[in-house]
Amino acid sequence: MVMAMKYEIHPAAECVRLMDEDELASLVADVKANGLIDPIVVAQVNGVASQKLVDGRNRLKACEVAGVEPRFEVRQFEDDAAVRAFIASRSERRNLSKGQQAMRLALLWPEPEKGGRGKKSIANTSAKRGGFSMDRVDAARMVLRHSQELARAVRDFVGDMTLDKAIKEVEASRKAIDSAEAQAARLRSESPDLADLVVDGRMTLLEAIAALDERKRTADRERRTATELLNTVFNVLWPRGGSPDEWASRLIVDVDSKFWPTTNMDLSSESLLSCAKTMQAIAEQWGKR
Repeated sequence: MVMAMKYEIHPAAECVRLMDEDELASLVADVKANGLIDPIVVAQVNGVASQKLVDGRNRLKACEVAGVEPRFEVRQFEDDAAVRAFIASRSERRNLSKGQQAMRLALLWPEPEKGGRGKKSIANTSAKRGGFSMDRVDAARMVLRHSQELARAVRDFVGDMTLDKAIKEVEASRKAIDSAEAQAARLRSESPDLADLVVDGRMTLLEAIAALDERKRTADRERRTATELLNTVFNVLWPRGGSPDEWASRLIVDVDSKFWPTTNMDLSSESLLSCAKTMQAIAEQWGKR
């Protein structure tokens, strides 16, 4: 059994697409037949004792499967930028789509390279050579910031995941988050008690929004009923163009005081006249809306 040394993978080395089963099987067969031709490269940066694998993850896996002892080569690098430049120089020996190439550059440089006078961006140069713009690299970086798993799916074309599909997933996810934040803000503004239930975990956000909408529907029904009732009263009792006195007179034509329920308000001409004036004032205010 081959006991391969375990090295931490340098983050920039994640840009290399992992082989699928058929590709790995072909490499395993080659390693069995010919041994490992190209050594696996590990980096030592500025004399620091720790070393990280920067080239050869697929070859290392093939050696483990083939039962062949892997060979390692330690290379010295001045800084992390030099490591990334080295990884970028190692051309992929497989065809990559432009979206995969853009994601490769995003994984190599999650943030734009620090420029200097006369210094050319390796990512920009690589993008031009690949026939795509830095906008695609920026889009790939957006996907990477959102989800490393999704970025690796683009890199490896898992489930036919393309960069464009990944961008749409990120945009949909952001819209869902924005929508949830907007709904939470609406709850806090219109119904703090329901917002508190969500915070306490006694209701989900969707349940609280549904309850708020039902409250609004109930309030609307009550307003409609009250308005229709008021409209009926006006249509039946209001003498068009009449005065409050005429309205009060018409209101009590069929009224008999003996049927008046016991309340705090006496049935009197003064109270009826006051009521009529109040109704007229309501009508006037309503007309100003």
